[in-house]
Amino acid sequence: MRLSHTVRAFVAVLAMMAVGMSLPASGETKPAVLAKFLERNSGYRLLTLDDTGDFKEAFESKAFQFSPLVIADANGDKKPDLVAVLVKRGAVKLYSVVSFHGTNRGFRSEPIWIVQDSTQVILGVDVSPLAITPITCYECDANAVYGWTGRDYDFFQKGDSICLRPGAEIFAKPDWKSTIVFRAPPVQNKEMSTAQAEILDYGPSFQGRIGPYKRWYVVRVTLPTGSRTGFIATEFFKIVGP
Repeated sequence: MRLSHTVRAFVAVLAMMAVGMSLPASGETKPAVLAKFLERNSGYRLLTLDDTGDFKEAFESKAFQFSPLVIADANGDKKPDLVAVLVKRGAVKLYSVVSFHGTNRGFRSEPIWIVQDSTQVILGVDVSPLAITPITCYECDANAVYGWTGRDYDFFQKGDSICLRPGAEIFAKPDWKSTIVFRAPPVQNKEMSTAQAEILDYGPSFQGRIGPYKRWYVVRVTLPTGSRTGFIATEFFKIVGP
């Protein structure tokens, strides 16, 4: 039985997925789904060495592997996914990371956006089981890991603790007009608030991103008088641990 070109290509991709495979950024190796997406979204292109600034020389000397595009299973469904770093043309370069999830016939035509139009330089991407890591530096701990939530990728995970900004508000509903159930203390003696909240679940997504944030979170604040549970949007500033 003869296999079609599409089927043969997908079988090859399945073999790549077994260990995860990085592909170079040349036009010849660009998978069809990505090429078509870039044709429809002409403001974007695949990351090149010229977009990596001071790291270009390190990539050219093979000190680090250049990985603008990786094929591996990112969401745990045992199908290969295509994850790519994109650059948006303009006076200021904007960097994005997208994932085209695999299907039985290839890849979905529309991606999930992990990072969208960030001014931070993204040097490549790493894919591990249930996680995608945009690489912003090497040999450091600054790379943010985005875990699979069951419907998309998020930096925050259930069970994480977050520090609240001074005056941060937690609402009864995922609506800025709803009742405020908790407000973090203001700055005192030039010290930031030490109020913390635990992420219990993912809430509704915003219609558009607010900076890097794209959804509400269900959180719980534990106080001497008891706990308060509600919804928070972008009123936190760092993760503090599980």
